[in-house]
Amino acid sequence: MTKYRLLMLSAILLIVGFLVGWYGDLLSGSPFFLFMPLLVLLLFACFIVLLVLCTIRIVKHKAYFEFVSLAVLTLLAFLTLFFPYREAKLQFDLNRCENDRIKIVEQIQSGELQSSDGIGNVVLPFGYKRLSASGEVFQYQNDENGQVIGFYIFRGLAVTGSVKLVYSSGGEELIRANAHYIEELTPLKEHWYYMVTD
Repeated sequence: MTKYRLLMLSAILLIVGFLVGWYGDLLSGSPFFLFMPLLVLLLFACFIVLLVLCTIRIVKHKAYFEFVSLAVLTLLAFLTLFFPYREAKLQFDLNRCENDRIKIVEQIQSGELQSSDGIGNVVLPFGYKRLSASGEVFQYQNDENGQVIGFYIFRGLAVTGSVKLVYSSGGEELIRANAHYIEELTPLKEHWYYMVTD
């Protein structure tokens, strides 16, 4: 068991690191965001300690099995630096929850769901809160000329500074006519766009 300890610890760190990356937007948008820098620092410290221990065991004790641990840590570093967590999770969630999001759009269109604050925020029903990071969607437009509804991926402090999955019945032009401070707008599939606002 001692022989595989560094490998097991490296594998656990890889799993935890992946989960933090995958759910990073959710964690950053919750009250837990205060602890995020500490968590990232702790994970980085664990990575450095394991990297040093693996290197020592390889060089000093000729424990060549630790190359596997080193490979796991290298994979973690690669995922942390280069894997597009937000985009991958967004595409996964879009495909998995598209029907539920369409139901929400239809309920807003019919007036069954309406803005709770008069500026466009619509509180989602209990079973649908998972569809938007804040449990709300932002209604940019909902009239006879079309619908533009934003599902939060990451919610900033105001309407700006956020990342949304946006439904638009009128394509990109309708989004640009309603949303301001757009930093990035990428089509994902028919009616669905990835939008970052500044």
